[in-house]
Amino acid sequence: WGRNIRLINAKACERYVFPDGVTRTSCPTSSQADAVVWAVDNGANVLNLSLGGDPRATSGSALVRTAFQYARARNVLPVCATGNDNYPDVAFPGRFPECLAVGATNWS
Repeated sequence: WGRNIRLINAKACERYVFPDGVTRTSCPTSSQADAVVWAVDNGANVLNLSLGGDPRATSGSALVRTAFQYARARNVLPVCATGNDNYPDVAFPGRFPECLAVGATNWS
């Protein structure tokens, strides 16, 4: 709260629209990790990662977790989505202990 608050944006995903109109999003873990480190190095205090992974995955990306550890070591809080697929389990990156996991119970 105050004059020192600012919003920075780090793009971690790319959206592609193919000639047939199909849209796909690519979000490689290397881009996610790079965006986290870049945001931390550029003054972020809180990170918002509204990324939904596969909740059935038993492990997340070691590269992304290392980036979250880098953030936490610098007092930056990653806030991460629990998933977007209506599964009962929390998905990565929200499952990482370095993240404050957030989710919704329905569209409202």
